[in-house]
Amino acid sequence: MPPTDTTAAYRPIFLTGAPRSGTSWLGEILSAGKGVRYLYEPMNFRWSPRLASRFGHFSYFAAEDEVPEFLERYAQRAFAGRQSREQLFRSWYRGYLRSAVLPFHRLIVKDPTAVLMADWVSDRFNAQVVVTTRHPCGFASSIVPLEWDLSLPRFTRQNKLVKDHLKPHLPAIRRAKGDPWKQAAAIWSMIHVVLLNQLAHRKDWIICDFETLCRDPENQVSHLCARLGLVADAPQRRIRKLATGDGQSDTGSTRKRTAEMPYIWQSRLSQAQIDAVLETVADFGLSPTLNHQGSSS
Repeated sequence: MPPTDTTAAYRPIFLTGAPRSGTSWLGEILSAGKGVRYLYEPMNFRWSPRLASRFGHFSYFAAEDEVPEFLERYAQRAFAGRQSREQLFRSWYRGYLRSAVLPFHRLIVKDPTAVLMADWVSDRFNAQVVVTTRHPCGFASSIVPLEWDLSLPRFTRQNKLVKDHLKPHLPAIRRAKGDPWKQAAAIWSMIHVVLLNQLAHRKDWIICDFETLCRDPENQVSHLCARLGLVADAPQRRIRKLATGDGQSDTGSTRKRTAEMPYIWQSRLSQAQIDAVLETVADFGLSPTLNHQGSSS
């Protein structure tokens, strides 16, 4: 059964951020703790197939918005700790089935596809929001080779998202069209424009820099666990196991050598590709290194 206490030590944790920014890596580490249940991407229609024709990735809902009834039901189900068969199968083959099925007193819901719902989730479920950030070149080097959908209209067709956050950046979005590296950078930038605007009034959100986590994972995760009210011993053991990963070729794997992850893009991208990413980020008025108050570092 899910916990009913809403104090800080029992609040659900919503782990999010731009995709390919370390949410899976961090989620599987934090879920190693006793009494923690881990839900993987309940708003991602890949793992919740009934959402496929009704709800898209990166849908935007602010705290004051009313969400569709079907989405409210899915969110309530997730924050009660319930999972689809697809999610449970994933937990089995990724090796965290215990964290998916055993009784729990703390819940981690991890979903970067719902990053633009963080404001709504924070209010609706009294959730502690944890956002991972990653250098935009690292983000781009990860998603472009996977041939992810880099469609920019999925953002600009959301009228309220444009009204609340993106209107000043429409020229930059238009300039990014047609080049996959610029489009990836524009997606990174749009997500972070929203997050930075929301952080102005969300002082309790915790921001974790992926590169900092990878450079000093045990200390950083220990500090994060203390802020979240989690015991750090089991997560630190998980870190040591992942740090000696076999470098397997699974493109979705979190089991990669930790020290190699932060700046692998420097050997993957050409200078022209790096320039395309950084120029687009600058076009949004952003820095590739986001310095946030509330960081776990």
